[in-house]
Amino acid sequence: MFKNLALIIDKEVLDVKEKIIFYGNLSIENHYKLKKGSNNIFFFESEKYNYEDRLKKLLDCEESIEIILEELSHILNRINKVNFSKKSWKIILGKWLTDFIWYAFKSFEEIQNLLKKNEIKKIYKNQNRNYVLLTNDTAHLYSAFHDAEWSSKLNSQIINFLSGNYKSSDIEQNKVQYYKNYSFKKKNNLLINLLSYLNFFTNENDALIYQSSLSFFDQKKIELYHNKKITSWINKNIQYQNINLNLRKEIIFQKTTEDLSFLNFLRKILPLSLPKHVLENFYEINQLSEKMKFPKNPKFILTGNAFNEDEIFKFYLAKKISFGIPYFVIQHGSVYYTDIASRFRHEVTLSDGVITWGADYEKKLFPTFNTNSILIKKKLIYKNKKNLSVICNPLFSNVRPYMYENFKKIFENNYIFFNNVKKEVVKNIFFKRFPKEQFSNDEIFLDKLYNEKKINIYSEQETYVSVLNKSKLLIYTYESSGFYETLSLNIPTIMLNYEASVNFEKRYENIIKDLIKSKVIFECPIKLAEHVNNYWNNLDEWWLNPETQESINNFNNSVNLPYRDNFDFLLKNIDNLYLNYEKKY
Repeated sequence: MFKNLALIIDKEVLDVKEKIIFYGNLSIENHYKLKKGSNNIFFFESEKYNYEDRLKKLLDCEESIEIILEELSHILNRINKVNFSKKSWKIILGKWLTDFIWYAFKSFEEIQNLLKKNEIKKIYKNQNRNYVLLTNDTAHLYSAFHDAEWSSKLNSQIINFLSGNYKSSDIEQNKVQYYKNYSFKKKNNLLINLLSYLNFFTNENDALIYQSSLSFFDQKKIELYHNKKITSWINKNIQYQNINLNLRKEIIFQKTTEDLSFLNFLRKILPLSLPKHVLENFYEINQLSEKMKFPKNPKFILTGNAFNEDEIFKFYLAKKISFGIPYFVIQHGSVYYTDIASRFRHEVTLSDGVITWGADYEKKLFPTFNTNSILIKKKLIYKNKKNLSVICNPLFSNVRPYMYENFKKIFENNYIFFNNVKKEVVKNIFFKRFPKEQFSNDEIFLDKLYNEKKINIYSEQETYVSVLNKSKLLIYTYESSGFYETLSLNIPTIMLNYEASVNFEKRYENIIKDLIKSKVIFECPIKLAEHVNNYWNNLDEWWLNPETQESINNFNNSVNLPYRDNFDFLLKNIDNLYLNYEKKY
């Protein structure tokens, strides 16, 4: 039972002698040092929810998303003097809104429960009145989630909304007008610039194949097949304007009740939280989507990842689908269809067809093969491998409304694994960190921790394929696309994921259980270490065991079909996507 709650770490908080519970984000360094050096500061631990609880939270969020998006569609149409459909706004704003609501929902619910279960008398919170939760666009929100000040401001606003009988110590951290204006510069190489001149030959009815997630040359093969020509689109950078408070005063939600519901909390904070790409920069981005000179009336639009953070493309797509242009997607990574949250991904729900790596439970899904493994397969070397490579998760992980797993927990698990492996194996362990995060200050601290433990680290210049070619065994510390890629290539692979038994869709429950049983997935780092110790000198005894191979084959046949030099099958399935769309409409 706690009487003090901190949403921010400050000298005033550190001087408190009584027990205090901290809720919020901290850098890995601060979290590590506080946990090691403080006896009275306790960290809030999220619950590990079961499948049913996770699904309920996702459905609750989806209900809020649909209600808010319906209201926002009318508000944004009025402010921006357009008449976009709700579906178009979902393409433009849906990814940002979903992630924002998932994150806010988790914080709102956990703070609500924390207040109920404790007799909180005093709260230390961020009360910088000039600091709002504003972000530029979808990519910007991704970094905001992992910013300690942004998180503490959101949590402070939740406390203010819920109110209560407690003393408040308002700490003003950073006198800024609004959230840090991070810049995401898109680069174009010389080849892209030169090839862009070919766009003059583009016909208005050509199919648009854009950011397919395939290699440069494989995408050009698809373009040649469908359009008899290749194209190259130069990325344009958006110069984000300052916040326009008068414009945002026009965002007025109609409350149906005055209760302290999560929905009403969203209505309160969204006017000063919505991204600039739908308000201050709406006109500019809308114009840029025209200046890109994409086909005016494309046969179809096909992309692998532009639906996430490419705001200019999303404006173009939103307008074209309103005229009935078919929109197709190529699966670009793992967790599609296997992760419980994947059914709520907008590229899945809004598109007219999907090229999948294997999933086929809907008519619009066309199982093809693991497209990421095309290029990898060509560069693989199968001899003289000796390393045990640990592929680390990104510092900034995807948000969910029930997130239990996070970087700090995974990092601790990595340490537990490392400390329980035999010395003869340790010398062969190399950690491959996720490519550097642009906004992380934790890299130097992590380097220091790795060096203290005398852990080998691959250099930044070491490519992923180069790591594969040196690896006798690969261990992924999250549900990485790499885990799927190496399984499809039958390379000895293990995933350490302590949420595996509750995080996968029920339809794949048995194949995941089989992977756990055959030691391809582990939920416990100590058991993983025992397994590696037992089989390191003879991995084939485990990996080539018929039971292990059967579990891998069942997984691959369901969601991860291997690439068998059958690129023509991909071309055929793109044709099938279009034929299926024509039959439907």
